[in-house]
Amino acid sequence: MYVFPPKLLRKMQYIWINLINPKKYAIPSTIEEIKKVGFLSPCLTINGERCYFIDNKDDLHTMAEIIYGNDYVHNKVDINTVYKSIFKELEDHFCVNKADFEESLNSIILRITDNVKNWEVFYSLEGLELIDIDQIKFGNTIIFKFTDEVSETILEGMKPDQGRESFKAPVNKFISKNLLNKICIKCTVEADYNKAVKIASSLAQQSINILRFLTCVITYERIAENLIKINISPEAYTAGDAKLAVDSTTGFPTLSTGRGRQHLELFPVTSSM
Repeated sequence: MYVFPPKLLRKMQYIWINLINPKKYAIPSTIEEIKKVGFLSPCLTINGERCYFIDNKDDLHTMAEIIYGNDYVHNKVDINTVYKSIFKELEDHFCVNKADFEESLNSIILRITDNVKNWEVFYSLEGLELIDIDQIKFGNTIIFKFTDEVSETILEGMKPDQGRESFKAPVNKFISKNLLNKICIKCTVEADYNKAVKIASSLAQQSINILRFLTCVITYERIAENLIKINISPEAYTAGDAKLAVDSTTGFPTLSTGRGRQHLELFPVTSSM
């Protein structure tokens, strides 16, 4: 899963030596010193103080790019997860003074892996209706009507610990406003949250493209009128960009809203098609 060629391992070990050198960091105490290192410059938080990278920022980026270049990492997490994992390991190093590079690398990889979860990402669709058919399945995506039963399953899956019971009300409100009784698409993805949303968007788009192809075949005589448009809600004319991502392990949802557009005419999908 996490296999790095010996040459890259040696390179990462050399880079790590620079990254854990305390002389490569600065703790600015004045506005002028902060301006000198850069307001947006990457920094670590060690014992409550911000320690800014000085001349080892390139080493940080190279280390992240090498790890992100691993096929598993690239396919499962966002690049920011890699950076955060490196930052946390560096902060731990300066607190407990780890000496072994291999131990530090394994800790970074473990942190990255801990971010990989099973997600169910829901989008509402525009321009589509299901007639005498419950769902349409394309691989890891399912197109279906978001019913009260689906809503109840999600809400019941939210465990009451960590204040989640109080979060049920806004989740229920979000679902009622953006998803309930609408045709939706659910994408099942294993990744960190940001990567899962990107993958889910791509999977949903592929499924929609198949349905768009069907519209061309079935309604070819009216294609020039451009009346039928099937879209994921982020692309639709006035619909909101509303997506719901549920962590399958904890049952805890992440909500997201935005702006969109509105469809023209519905394209019916029936069991006889």
